[in-house]
Amino acid sequence: MVIESKAKDFYLNDTDCPLSWEPSGYDFLSPCLEEIDIMRRILPAADFHQWVAAFIPNIQHGNLEIEIGRVSDRSDGKLVHIDGLNLSRAWVLYG
Repeated sequence: MVIESKAKDFYLNDTDCPLSWEPSGYDFLSPCLEEIDIMRRILPAADFHQWVAAFIPNIQHGNLEIEIGRVSDRSDGKLVHIDGLNLSRAWVLYG
């Protein structure tokens, strides 16, 4: 119950998450999609659909454009975080 309560405190009033800021090269998890993931787990379906429509407005029109992260140099320890970002995005979208 504490996680549910705190997630609502932190995220329930969030809107217009800037997916266009990804990937930054530092991300391992997608902040926007991870927020969606926890909210879908704690909100009733009708409440979640209303919340996510305000959080990612284009999602209800099927216009969710997410740039795939590309690693240009696999020896760069920072850039390979993009592989993790792609995996975490797929995990949330599949879930």
